Amino acid sequence: LAWAALFMNRSMNRSLDGWLSKLATTRSGTSMWQRRWFVLSGDRLQYFNSPGDVGGGDAKWTLELSALGASTSDGPADQADAARFELLAGGQAYSLRADSEVEAEMWR
Repeated sequence: LAWAALFMNRSMNRSLDGWLSKLATTRSGTSMWQRRWFVLSGDRLQYFNSPGDVGGGDAKWTLELSALGASTSDGPADQADAARFELLAGGQAYSLRADSEVEAEMWR
């Protein structure tokens, strides 16, 4: 699914916020899901440790989706997790997972 293109066609003022988990690799090389508060505002996607961090400081991570030619796809074919999806931006792939399939569709 071309999520970035889809939301840009709908409105550059689209906004959405909520919990998503992102797949992170630790220094030891193991993968683990980290729950983060994500905020989509226009074509900017950011994440914070919690909703309380949004107004008080810098995001832990910010992507300008239109500048990076961002898109989404379903998670890996070997994963039977309908709430998981991949954000592809700037040559990087970010694995994200919502709390439900319905919520994942909202973010796609």
